[in-house]
Amino acid sequence: MDPGPLHRPITPFNDKLGTNYAPSLEERTLLKSFNSGPLDLLGAQVLQAQRALEQLLIQQNELKAATEAYHILCHPLRQLPDELLVEIFTNTLPSSHLPVLDPSEPPIVLTHICQRWRRLSLSTPSLWTSVHIPVPTKWSDKDSDDRHVVTTQRRAACLEWWLANSGRKPLTLSLYWPHDSPPRSNGREYRYILPFTLHAHLARISDLTLDVPDEVSLRLFADVRPEDLKMLERVSLHGADMSLAQEGSIMISIWDAPTLKKVFWARSCVASIIRMPGLQWDRLQEVSIMNGVNVSNALNMVGASPTLVKLSIVLVEEIFPVQPQGMLGGSGRTRSPILDHLGMRFVVLPRLTTLYIAEQLRSTNRNQRFVRTFLEYLQLPSLRNLTHQLSDLFGDFENRFGRLPGSGA
Repeated sequence: MDPGPLHRPITPFNDKLGTNYAPSLEERTLLKSFNSGPLDLLGAQVLQAQRALEQLLIQQNELKAATEAYHILCHPLRQLPDELLVEIFTNTLPSSHLPVLDPSEPPIVLTHICQRWRRLSLSTPSLWTSVHIPVPTKWSDKDSDDRHVVTTQRRAACLEWWLANSGRKPLTLSLYWPHDSPPRSNGREYRYILPFTLHAHLARISDLTLDVPDEVSLRLFADVRPEDLKMLERVSLHGADMSLAQEGSIMISIWDAPTLKKVFWARSCVASIIRMPGLQWDRLQEVSIMNGVNVSNALNMVGASPTLVKLSIVLVEEIFPVQPQGMLGGSGRTRSPILDHLGMRFVVLPRLTTLYIAEQLRSTNRNQRFVRTFLEYLQLPSLRNLTHQLSDLFGDFENRFGRLPGSGA
């Protein structure tokens, strides 16, 4: 490619360019000397220009960084008042489950953004009033007890820090103990460290969900009096079989809590529920029983709960079916124990607005009328929402009906 007259060196061979002329050995040596000098000079100039460009690019990047820093100072988020920022923080909390002790999720992650966000989040107790607490489990048999102890202690320390941030506000807590992991490990009880962290905060618990072995529940509520649970409004039991809910049991402190209004049982023994010591049925506003109740027991429970507003229940077949006409009276008919006890022809629930019924058939007879029988003995003047679901599979109610609205799942 011809560089053009402006960049072409002046030599005796200019007129030979673009022709088929073949220079001699002496001429080729002379030509090389003509080309090397200007080329070296131009190369030095290019190198100087490149260095100058590099300096300019460095200055440009420095100026961009300084400009961005000024732009950050003018970011609209910095102009938001604390009150609005706190509202945004509140809306970052999960809506489908309780917050967890995870540094990558709200509210903990909010403390890692900047000094202002950390100050605001730690000074907003409402961000820290709810938490799900899983007891650490070993990943494998090779996981040493010492490592497990350290993990448990760290989680307990994090929980204590979390609850300290909540101030004096009521707490919503969920405690989960892995079902495949026994409470004791080689005779050591370090795993109770986490449940016992809650002891200092029992008076502030408003909503408590327990999915733990009975032994853990007993240890957690040892020496706890009903008046110690002065804010407790809702209890949800998933793991306990309620065999310990007998007269004189220390679990009575939960059921006799002065403000208890809502209860949820997932896998509890129905007979134990009915004989629950200390439970003030006439104060309950919401009841959920998801492990199967026959009509007689269901009527006993709702008949003793005249202030119910919401009821979620799984009904099963009667071993000895109750006849509707008999419960209302008549010659030779069997009457309902609850109706006889109350001297009533119907169970009246004047405040009940929402009723969820899950029906379980234990036989192939699909003409059973136990749900209809149950409803025929109820008078529900305020009922607004009625949901009915049917299953003919025995067992596993929690998976099939645990997600019913208001069930506490």
